Amino acid sequence: DSTRARTPLAGATVQLVSRQSPDQVRTAVTDSLGGYMLTDVAAGEYLLGFLHPRLDELALQPPLVLVRTADT
Repeated sequence: DSTRARTPLAGATVQLVSRQSPDQVRTAVTDSLGGYMLTDVAAGEYLLGFLHPRLDELALQPPLVLVRTADT
């Protein structure tokens, strides 16, 4: 939810960074519904975070989340 009207946070940059190889980064931007898709993600451990100007305005630090992916 956004910080204003509990609506999706459109236009946020989402980044997935490999813990084993930090130069491997996948990036997406959220759509009007707050959705996003990251593709070509290999199995491994990643840190997931996001950035948005509204968070900067409020001086909020978004959390980083550890994500583990597996081959399907």
